[in-house]
Amino acid sequence: MAYEPTIQADPIIFEKIMFIPVGKSLILKPILVNNIVSEAAFYMSNSKSENVRKYLPATFSKNLEEAQAKLTNFAMGIIQRTSLFYNIIPTNFQFPIGYINLNSPLAPTGLACWTVDFWLNEEFQNQGIVVRCLNQAMHYLQKNNVPNVKALVHSDNKRAINVIEKIGFIFVHQEPHGERRFLYTLKLN
Repeated sequence: MAYEPTIQADPIIFEKIMFIPVGKSLILKPILVNNIVSEAAFYMSNSKSENVRKYLPATFSKNLEEAQAKLTNFAMGIIQRTSLFYNIIPTNFQFPIGYINLNSPLAPTGLACWTVDFWLNEEFQNQGIVVRCLNQAMHYLQKNNVPNVKALVHSDNKRAINVIEKIGFIFVHQEPHGERRFLYTLKLN
């Protein structure tokens, strides 16, 4: 299968959505349309925090209907080839505790390249979960010939900055206008 320049990856990345194991204790599971209703309550719980509201306001949901709508949009991203949205699930819980959203160059981020967003339920933070999960997600992108990934992080979001720096993202610059965000990049291929 030939590399597809518009998505800057092998097209199989959207055609055969994979579960991504993260050691023996975690799995990254793609969100699928048929699971949205059952996962909406978990999504609302995991994204209903002050940090998500502040740093990723488009992912915050205040009720179940909003959570279902956001999950539907994420699931449609696979079909539209704009993103891959993964639940972070401990193998002993079987319900999501956080999320990783891998935006393709077709996503309306304004960057025309792969980008990443992530968040974790506050109860599970400071355990290295996001670092391990992002490492595996980046490895998955690398196997599918994604050349690099960028992350826009609010300048005062020290936890997110610490996470992306731990997995090798390099600071590029601060955005010149609007929000005070730092741009980071990670070369994969």
